[in-house]
Amino acid sequence: MTAEPVHELLDRWRSDLASWAIPEEITSRVSESPWVLPTQVFARRAERHVRQPFGPSFERGWEALQPSGEVLDVGAGAGAACLPLAPMSSTTSPRPSHSSPLLLSMPAVGW
Repeated sequence: MTAEPVHELLDRWRSDLASWAIPEEITSRVSESPWVLPTQVFARRAERHVRQPFGPSFERGWEALQPSGEVLDVGAGAGAACLPLAPMSSTTSPRPSHSSPLLLSMPAVGW
């Protein structure tokens, strides 16, 4: 099994997101998007995972990155899934609109 290049995964994710779009006639009537989740809700969990990585997702990600690999973060939170994988990651592609302070400080955790 050959892994898809990161740019192909990003393109597929972008296309999937577009297909889930709420019609303009609905979104034009509200002040906030229903798809936005407040990052601060997830920040403490992400910080805890960076300090002490754990869980089946981390374990599977760590195994998949042996000896090193690329991480694509498509998240909605503060990076709890991807940041603990930083030491094994050769390349990381956080989603472009991500505004998480933790993800913006990736060099501090190894990226």
